[in-house]
Amino acid sequence: MPKLDLDEDEIKRLVSKGYSTQQISDQMGCSARVIMRRRKELGMVGQTYHQFTPDEERQIELWLEDEVPLSEIARTLGVSEGVINSRYGGRGKNPSGKLMAECRELATKLGI
Repeated sequence: MPKLDLDEDEIKRLVSKGYSTQQISDQMGCSARVIMRRRKELGMVGQTYHQFTPDEERQIELWLEDEVPLSEIARTLGVSEGVINSRYGGRGKNPSGKLMAECRELATKLGI
């Protein structure tokens, strides 16, 4: 089977931003297995952590104190939400989690 023509620089950029193999494959229109193989070829296995600058770390702490949602922090910094969740999960507001809990509670009351 011919090798897919994938932009290796784009793979490296997305990995450095903390995107998961599945997220990269979705964005590049191929399977996660293809991305895993390509990452292995590029020597990028296990490299998923974005390195924040000290200024970014301080800003994140301020946002967390202000209860800014983790998804908004990720969007503002241009990284995946997974990067923020892996380091700061449980510390910020998670409106989607609260909303899901409310939906489950309502569904239980309605017998759904």
